[in-house]
Amino acid sequence: MDINATIKPVKIVTLGAELMYLTVGESESAAGVKANNGIDRMQFLLLGNVAIEAAPVPMSVSGLFQFVSIDHDAPLLTETEDRMYVGVALLTNPVTNSNFGLNFEVGFFDETGIGGATGPTAEDNGLTVAVEGLLSF
Repeated sequence: MDINATIKPVKIVTLGAELMYLTVGESESAAGVKANNGIDRMQFLLLGNVAIEAAPVPMSVSGLFQFVSIDHDAPLLTETEDRMYVGVALLTNPVTNSNFGLNFEVGFFDETGIGGATGPTAEDNGLTVAVEGLLSF
């Protein structure tokens, strides 16, 4: 069985993806004592951006999904932390100057198992709203 994919550029669409994996295993102190304090971290990100060609000023819409999972494997700490973020942003250029942009973003985050050795394990989630001015020179 063969799997084939064709990538065809579309001027108004930009897609991105990222996958990272990090593992930190056993460590050894200066005295030669080994400690099992491993950490495994896996994260991925998906991003899509679409230009709005019919808009009166240059603008685009972006969507983002990010997930991070951290597994701790220490003698007194065996837990998993998960973080997730979903966001939608509208990037505008209201003065039609390529050196200035105005960004509006709405997002939702969800975090579980956060804390561990530094405090009580917690779950947290919420809504984020941001307005950002972007200036380049």
